[in-house]
Amino acid sequence: LQGRGQEVWLMGAFQEALIRGIAGLEVPPAANSPTRSSDSLTRWQSILHSMTEGRLPDALLTGLFEGCGYVKDGAVSEAGFRFLVQPPRLQVWSLLAHWLRQQLQSSASDAGGELISCFLTVSRGRPGTDYTALPTPVKRLLVSIGLIDARHHGTDMLTVLQQCPAVTEAGARPFIIVETNYHLYAYGPSPLDLAVLGLFVAPKDRLPNLLRARITQDSVRAALRRGIPADLLIAYLLAHSLRPLPPALQDQLRLW
Repeated sequence: LQGRGQEVWLMGAFQEALIRGIAGLEVPPAANSPTRSSDSLTRWQSILHSMTEGRLPDALLTGLFEGCGYVKDGAVSEAGFRFLVQPPRLQVWSLLAHWLRQQLQSSASDAGGELISCFLTVSRGRPGTDYTALPTPVKRLLVSIGLIDARHHGTDMLTVLQQCPAVTEAGARPFIIVETNYHLYAYGPSPLDLAVLGLFVAPKDRLPNLLRARITQDSVRAALRRGIPADLLIAYLLAHSLRPLPPALQDQLRLW
């Protein structure tokens, strides 16, 4: 803000960004500000999106997600829904930990120690670090997840492993409004947001930056058949709602 006497007006850069945001146009990041968008993070979002559709991109990831119980019979399970709403840091570490447990069960103790050492090395790494010296199975896993690229160099996803829990778990991004008539409006949803909502709502209209949907008995029961309980759906809505969730809706979700 700038001011002179009784007049106050917006700084030019913020004014332009605000207008572009209201118009639904992409707002470029400031020159000196870090951006969270990268090819590796986009790939991770794509992996999660494909999980909701039951078509993970490769056999290694399919085995990991099924082994963790996140996907059952080609559909997202209750554990999978809980996984989807976790911060990326916890998501990635849960997959790495499951893969490591599998290897420890099938490998000698000395091999297990080597794998743990590899993971510790990677967790302290930086984007661009060369990891060609890692064992082939570890490199294959890290490439599938997106922590290293095809040339075995670290990607921006490595920063996700090192994020402070207080930052990544401080709270979910609110973008939903739910009305007393069970109509739901999602403002600026990502493809992954749309995929998660699609597990328990019935979409009505889709605009570039807005989804209008309705929570119905059939859509909720479809989630229940996947093993996703009503309390978990309520917790998701509470975490992402821009205003208080109608108590009657919470009661109705439990009744359904």
